[in-house]
Amino acid sequence: MSAMQVLFVEDDDTQVQLFQDAVDDWNGAETNRQIAIIRAADVAEARDMLSFRRIDAALFDLRLPPSKGEKGAAKGGNELAQTTLKEVGVPIGIISGNPADLDQSLKNLPLVQVFDKGDD
Repeated sequence: MSAMQVLFVEDDDTQVQLFQDAVDDWNGAETNRQIAIIRAADVAEARDMLSFRRIDAALFDLRLPPSKGEKGAAKGGNELAQTTLKEVGVPIGIISGNPADLDQSLKNLPLVQVFDKGDD
């Protein structure tokens, strides 16, 4: 059985490590369903991954930098979500400390779920 390929787009290394630890715990406990993380740190890198990698789901922050070294903005995550839905059509989880920044066109879509980083 092949692992579920999850594109994880996050520019904060601490958040990446927390997610990796959670996935490692999951993979250690689950023998029938494994998760493989495909990591990108910005919108440009994520678009590259979407163009040549098979993904089954995507998780990303809203305030993503367009490319390496640039400042993140909600526009990046919203555009990436729209592109991912249109071009790949997989479920998307938006993980953000600012969930109100989600573009109106993405709200209430069945393939989009928003998670507040402040949630316990």
